[in-house]
Amino acid sequence: MKGSNNTQNIIGLILNNKFYLIVVFFLLWLCFFDRNNLISLYQMNKEISKNEDKVSYFDKEIEKLFVAHKQLSSNIDANVDYARKMLYVKGKNEDIYVVVEEQ
Repeated sequence: MKGSNNTQNIIGLILNNKFYLIVVFFLLWLCFFDRNNLISLYQMNKEISKNEDKVSYFDKEIEKLFVAHKQLSSNIDANVDYARKMLYVKGKNEDIYVVVEEQ
């Protein structure tokens, strides 16, 4: 029983000391009630992570577009091929059929 009595004395000293109460109140205020509390910091970090993933995705897409632009600007046959595949441009005496698969 002596051990539990010592812990009660320590808790009593902490609760009776104004300095410790102010520090505990300040920490609780910072963790839960402040504008920059832990919950909002966690949510902002999560959003930053998502946005960084989006940035890396768009960087890859931009790189693909630069490669395609370089190919299209350097090769006439690539222009014709691109126009036929992507824009459905047809030549003389040709018909274009677009097949769409149902899902």
